[in-house]
Amino acid sequence: MKTTSPYLLCPVCTKPLQKADSTKGLACVNRHLFDQAKQGYHNLLLSQNKKSKQPGDTTEMVASRREFLDKGYYEALCSEFISIANALAIKDKSKSFHYCDLACGEGYYTQRLHAFLSNEYQHCYTTGIDISTPAIKSACRRDKSIQWLVSSAAKIPLADNSQDLVTGLFFHFDLAELTRILRPGGHIILVNTGPKHLIQLRQIIYEELKPESQTEFNPLPALLEQVRTTSFGQEIHLSSTQDILNLLSMTPHYWRCKPEKKQLLEMRDELSLQLDIQFDVFRKQ
Repeated sequence: MKTTSPYLLCPVCTKPLQKADSTKGLACVNRHLFDQAKQGYHNLLLSQNKKSKQPGDTTEMVASRREFLDKGYYEALCSEFISIANALAIKDKSKSFHYCDLACGEGYYTQRLHAFLSNEYQHCYTTGIDISTPAIKSACRRDKSIQWLVSSAAKIPLADNSQDLVTGLFFHFDLAELTRILRPGGHIILVNTGPKHLIQLRQIIYEELKPESQTEFNPLPALLEQVRTTSFGQEIHLSSTQDILNLLSMTPHYWRCKPEKKQLLEMRDELSLQLDIQFDVFRKQ
């Protein structure tokens, strides 16, 4: 059963959204109506906020990511993500917990953390947001109880001070907007790649590697403090050409990879890779 967040906002007028009478849609007091798609999600992305006709990941990219993640290559990374979130959780487990995952993609990490939180709290309201309609359609197949939304992370359709936890993986966010929806005492977890992430793949793709450094967040919004930075490292071994190509399509390197370099990857049937991940935790004062 879907647990619709009580803090959804209309993207047109920013009034609260509620379930529309006798429909599965959402509506505000100004009668802006957003129907529920047959897959179960709601599209709150206004046409004027789109930068392209079909923004975000394509159907093919989403399918590649789902196939790769479902093989468990990032299982240890996901477990670390859940462990960090657990350490930040509020103590009173009888209270409702509100969690938002931005740029959630096809929902692999969202669903896993939601399942954990749902076992910890009496009521867990999870909202997964991505600008890609194919990604959200795929996410709907993971868990029908999560509120999946097609929307932009630049204008999040959630009320001020409403979320206990906000997460974002492998994307650049406006920290002021994330801080806006976070309740005082709530936390943000951002996950980014470290300098050595997938370095073996990058060595194949590029003639020369540019030096990379850890992600920094300065200046921070006035109410936000950075409370923790940790790194996660692991070596994984891809055992098929398709797994290698699926991983490539998940990364920004997909767009930069020259055809002749992709051909080199297509000739490989295995590849060992270094994972180098940076976790940054923030708290709203």
